[in-house]
Order: sequence, then structure tokens, then C-alpha cells
Amino acid sequence: MKRSLRNSYPKIIFPYEIAHIFNSIPPKIEIPDYPILPVKKEIQKPNEINIDSNGCLINSLIGFVITGIGIVLLKADIDFGVVFVPVGGAVTIYYVFFNQIIEQNKQKKRKQYEIEYKKYEEAIRLKDAEYRNQLLVYNLKKHSYERDCENAKNENLVRQSEEYINTYRYEQLLTFLKKSEKPNILKKEFSKSVTHSYFKNFLILTFGNKVYDNFFLKDTTYVDLIYIPDYTIHEHELNLYIDIEIDEPYIGVDGTPLHFINSNDDKRDDFFTRKKWLVIRFAEIQIINNPLACCDLISEMIMNLKSSKLNDLSTLSNIEIIHSWSKEDAHKFAFNRYRSSYLPSELNINIQYETLENDRNNLNPIYDTLDNLPF
Repeated sequence: MKRSLRNSYPKIIFPYEIAHIFNSIPPKIEIPDYPILPVKKEIQKPNEINIDSNGCLINSLIGFVITGIGIVLLKADIDFGVVFVPVGGAVTIYYVFFNQIIEQNKQKKRKQYEIEYKKYEEAIRLKDAEYRNQLLVYNLKKHSYERDCENAKNENLVRQSEEYINTYRYEQLLTFLKKSEKPNILKKEFSKSVTHSYFKNFLILTFGNKVYDNFFLKDTTYVDLIYIPDYTIHEHELNLYIDIEIDEPYIGVDGTPLHFINSNDDKRDDFFTRKKWLVIRFAEIQIINNPLACCDLISEMIMNLKSSKLNDLSTLSNIEIIHSWSKEDAHKFAFNRYRSSYLPSELNINIQYETLENDRNNLNPIYDTLDNLPF
């Protein structure tokens, strides 16, 4: 249902949040991310040790050869043979000793390599075990992913059903209306229109003890401004408050225009909707000509909200549409005594005494006797 443009009666005005709620769609279940396939990390293999001591052995042999040549030369009585013997001996001794040192270093490095290689093999073993576990987890996640995808698909199909959407919107509506401002009870009596008791009887016949005519909300923007609905219907299941208004074109006692276009009614309605109330306005002639249909409209509105629907009820075929009137129109109505043309005789005789002090200015500083609501 669209928010009323307020250009004809009946007028149904509700908080814009309700329209948002009834256009909302349940969020879809998000499909999880596909699991990432684990990658087996390579471990750097230690470099092999390659120490060659053959050079030392060859050099030692050369020393032996030099020494042998020196000995041969000495035996041949060649004098410089004496040089070869010590040189060859020195070379032989040096390289034999150096070869031992190299061999010792080689053994140390070989042991170090064996230690590092064992660590490498252990790291390979651990990494293989870790990779197998990662693969196991991956396969479990993959299975879970496929299951979650199927569940999400099925759940999203459920969430697209009319029943689920209505339930979702209904829960949102309950959450919203839970914050509706609770009214106070005003025990001070104000003058009512001649049709007040007439329509109240039909409302009570339809809604029973859900109907109140002494509730008010205070506008804290101003010191003494309070708003008193003609009637309030409180639907406990939803914690829904509906301000029901009967709009007369003028005050009976003096013809003062009422409820005309660009009057304070729009400001008043906006105040109630900000407090999370609904407002339904009927032209007086509508509740006189067809009070039961007006009650049916209210009833249908409540039922629609309970069933999470927001249909346009403002054009029910059995309620005659009444266009809003200007201030000038209201003056003409008063001059022609328009209300007397449709009011029943038992109501018409009292119209000359109708003052409607509350409707005259919506400024009512007299609310000294207040009480809390019984619920």
C-alpha cells in the first residue's frame, strides 16, 4: 500500500519504515569460499661434501721420488744429490702431515653433513606428514563446502517462498512496533464532536476493549502541546497503535473551518508516524453513511499487517471516496450547513452546541491529571 497522498478520504498514513519492511527480502545465505588446495613445500637438500686428498698423496710420492733421486745421485758420487735428499724428505714429511690434517677436517665435515642430512630426512618426513594432514583437511573442507553449497541452495529456495518472506517481514514489523511510543491517559474531559459516541459504538462492537478515547501523546518540542486522537485502537499482539480520526469540515457552534488542505493535520500525522503509530482518517460523512465499512477497513489493515501484506485499502468499493476540502470549501460548507444534510436527526439537533476545543488549535495545556496505561 502506498503512503496516502492525503488528497482524499479515507486517509491511511503510516511510518515510512513499514513500507520499507514490507518491501524487504530476507538476505540470502552466502556460499562459502572454495577450499584452497594445499601445496607441498620443497625442502632444500644439504650440499654434499667432496674433499679430495689425492693431491696430498701425489705430492708425498713426489717427495719420495725426489728423495730417491737424491740418494741415487749420492751413490753415484754426484755432489748436488745432497740437495735432493733433504728437499724430497721435507716435501714428503710436509704432505704426509698435511694429509692427516685434511683427513681430520674431512671427517668433521662428513659428520656435520650426516647430521644435516638426518635433519633433512626428518624434515622431509614431517613435511610429508603435514602435507598428508593438509590434504585430509582439504578433502574434509571440500566435502563440507559441497554440503554447505547444497544447504545454502536449499535454504535460499526456502527464503524465496511467500511463507518465509511473510514471517521474516512480520518479525521485522514486531521489532519495529515494539518501540512505538506508549501513550498516557488524560482524565481531563474535552468536548467531542456530535458523531464521537456514534462511531465509538461501532468501533467497540468491532474491536471490543481495544478502543480508547482518552489517550494522548505529548510533543516535547513544545511545552504545552499534546495530541489527543479521537480514538486509539491498540492491537496488543503487534503492539500497534492506530490513531483513528473523524474529520469534520467545520465546528458546529461557529463554522470554524477544520481539517482543510494545508491545515495542521499533516504536521499532526507526521508526529504520530514518527512515534511509530498509524493514522487513519475518515471524513465524517463516511462514518455516518457506512460506519461498518469504515470499521472493516481498520480491521483489514490490522489483518494485513499480521499477514505481512500491505494492500491498498483506501479505495474500498463500499466506502464512498471523499476529496479533501480547502479552507474556502469549509467556509462554504458551514454557510450551507452541509453537515446537517447527512447527520441523523438525533445528532443534528446537537450540532449547534459543538465546540471541539481540542480540534480548534491542538494546543491543550490542561493535562494535570495523568495516569499510566494499564498495560
